[in-house]
Amino acid sequence: MASLTLDETIAITLRIVYLAAAVAIVFVVNRFFFPMRKETQFRYNFKALFRLNNSYWDIIRDGLSKETRLSVSNEILTYFHMIYQECAAYIQKNKSLPFREDREAVLLKLWHMFSELEQMHFLVRTKSILQEERKALIHLIDAIQEELYPIISYENFPAIRGELRYEEPEVVYVLEQYLKHAESLLAYKHCIPF
Repeated sequence: MASLTLDETIAITLRIVYLAAAVAIVFVVNRFFFPMRKETQFRYNFKALFRLNNSYWDIIRDGLSKETRLSVSNEILTYFHMIYQECAAYIQKNKSLPFREDREAVLLKLWHMFSELEQMHFLVRTKSILQEERKALIHLIDAIQEELYPIISYENFPAIRGELRYEEPEVVYVLEQYLKHAESLLAYKHCIPF
């Protein structure tokens, strides 16, 4: 109501000043009252990359039964690459980080896996999965999600590989590549902060 009696330029100036004050207050509170150490943020981001893999599998699962919006996959891709860049920058900046080379390798494998998820989403959207193959793919997605996060284990990988029977060779190839990279993460289990 007060802005109705003020001059327009004064009202706009006050809004900008209030916005700047709010940003400054949030910065001060976050910086001094709720600080987050860079190492803690790195660990959280590293875990988030695995969670995003599972989330993308959920999008693919949904795509088997209904049309998925590209904006959702675009959002998750943007988020993945943003977090990936933060993790890579942290590793590059901290030369004395334990298991530095191994963590770089894990990041690269996660990037490959996410690329394969993009390809899988494309194959689902282009109806490359036959109707009778969908139930098997849903079972495969469940097994992969169980193996990958929150704990990487080897229990289902041999059985999962045995179930890769799809008419489209591209589907088999993408799933084989994804499983190869996921399985190779087992060698780096010691440096993955779960």
